[in-house]
Amino acid sequence: MLVSHKYKFIYTKTLKTAGTSIESYFERFCMHDGEFQQLHYREEYESEVGIVGRRRLGSKESKWWNHMPAKNIKENLGDEIWNSYFKFCSIRNPYEKCISYFEHLGKKKKISLTENLKAFLRYPTYTNEQRQFLIILKRGRMVDRNKYLIDGEFCLDDYIRFENLNSDIERICKILSIPFEPEYIPTFKSEFRRPKATVDKLYTQKSIDLVRTMFAYEFEKFGYKT
Repeated sequence: MLVSHKYKFIYTKTLKTAGTSIESYFERFCMHDGEFQQLHYREEYESEVGIVGRRRLGSKESKWWNHMPAKNIKENLGDEIWNSYFKFCSIRNPYEKCISYFEHLGKKKKISLTENLKAFLRYPTYTNEQRQFLIILKRGRMVDRNKYLIDGEFCLDDYIRFENLNSDIERICKILSIPFEPEYIPTFKSEFRRPKATVDKLYTQKSIDLVRTMFAYEFEKFGYKT
């Protein structure tokens, strides 16, 4: 998450939407001149210029952390700043978002022998990857709309689509009257996704139906095709 007091914006960071790359691009506008370094991981930063949430393991132990829910950010900043600053996040097609989560985070979570056996007995025609993907989906941890909803209402002013990354960053820069310099957009975490991790190889009708249900709000709000 980011707050720029100089340019009066707030960025809430969602999961698996190029969030770290977008955060890194805009965080130099939240720091004193000469302090910014483009780093994958960083400690919490707060000054009269702005705020950068901690970006590493154990981040939630900080006052400000990367994937901080919008409600927490609002409570820490107060209504006056929250209501007057321009607020945005990044979004992504839910089908692709879930694959990215599975590749980077999901497969690091332990899947028990019992879970694997139950999935095999229930879905014997699925590949092992399809069964593991379904297990991770059912845990529901990739649903993170608390970054853009407060009490069930959309609480931001705009969003960057993963699919239109550069052009949407440029558009947001124009709104904020800050320079658009695409050479400063990093590609963190792009190496984690395997070439075989595609929609046609991982998805089954069961997982498609599950994503449609889990992300019903996103499909309707952001216009992604189900």
